[in-house]
Amino acid sequence: MTVNYGLGMDLYVTKKAKLGQDPLREDADPELLWTKVKKSKTSIGAVIMDQSYFTGPGNIYRAEILFKAGVHPDIPGMALQRSNFDQIWQHTVTLLQRGYQTGSILTVDPEEARRLGKPKLRRYIYNTSHCPRCKSRIQVWDIAGRTCYACPTCQPKQTAIEDSKKPRGKRSTNKDCEPFNSHCARESVETRLDESGPERLTVKEIKTQLHHMGVRDVPTGRRKAALVKLLVEHRKAIKEHPSLKIITPAAMPTTSANAVIVSSEAAAAEKACSRLDRYIDSLQAYS
Repeated sequence: MTVNYGLGMDLYVTKKAKLGQDPLREDADPELLWTKVKKSKTSIGAVIMDQSYFTGPGNIYRAEILFKAGVHPDIPGMALQRSNFDQIWQHTVTLLQRGYQTGSILTVDPEEARRLGKPKLRRYIYNTSHCPRCKSRIQVWDIAGRTCYACPTCQPKQTAIEDSKKPRGKRSTNKDCEPFNSHCARESVETRLDESGPERLTVKEIKTQLHHMGVRDVPTGRRKAALVKLLVEHRKAIKEHPSLKIITPAAMPTTSANAVIVSSEAAAAEKACSRLDRYIDSLQAYS
């Protein structure tokens, strides 16, 4: 790493001149940004991650901002309506400020999460199989080496775009999103179970779930597939017989036979989630 120092404000001015508008700065100029966007033939999905246009948003924010704005990522900048741009900028500012305040990428508005019946929902479509609003399959494709996400129903693509306004670059083929375990945007065990079943859980997480269901003698030395099958069977039994209750960790007696060792990373993640949950609760109380 090379560090330049002793160059006074010249270095700062030079670097800042190469950057676009920063949604976290009070002196951000959306009018200046709009004059650049409306001249661009590049897709808004690429522009929003171009730091010379928008300073800050990454791949997760791109997916969530465009979803909330109802704008398809493939629409070229010059084909955007001013109202579309205003929505994109508004959500960019709101979500990045929320991320700065919480230290987490939390894009779902608490009141809508409640309406959707998922009060702890944190993201709409990033790394998600189905849209939480309309249940359509989320589509993914590649833009500049990064996976782009969109709901074909909530983000309708313009059916007639003039040849001169088609986005630059070769576009990859759409396919249904198959969620993965993201290290950048971790999902709770409950979310992964609800969306994909036990297959997305780790072996430790599967064993923990079995312990919570009252399985005292979780078999050791078995392959993950066998544990997945066992968890599926127990979840099915509980669904068919609601009288069977899942034992919470607090209510479960701790013995050497059923003790679940939690890693320091998992404990830290749980603590962070707890802080974030309190923030969500405060937003809900305010709204």
